[in-house]
Amino acid sequence: MKKIKIIELKTENKDKIKMLVYNRPVNRSLVSRLKESMKKYGILSTVTVYQSGDETLLVDGQHRWVAACELGLDMPAISIGWDAM
Repeated sequence: MKKIKIIELKTENKDKIKMLVYNRPVNRSLVSRLKESMKKYGILSTVTVYQSGDETLLVDGQHRWVAACELGLDMPAISIGWDAM
């Protein structure tokens, strides 16, 4: 079984992607700047998620994910297994 795989997070499924509770709060100013950058350059880096069964947890990139969702953009992600953490 692969420890790491590349997937695409669909904004239509954004309610199924859960943020980790210990991540810092979303900074609206940072999200606004990221949205401007994404409008101009597109998505330049992935987010990282942990998947187990039907559960998807956002491990890294919460500001990028929020910005992409607000723009309606799907996001490339690195999906890691528990043994890769």
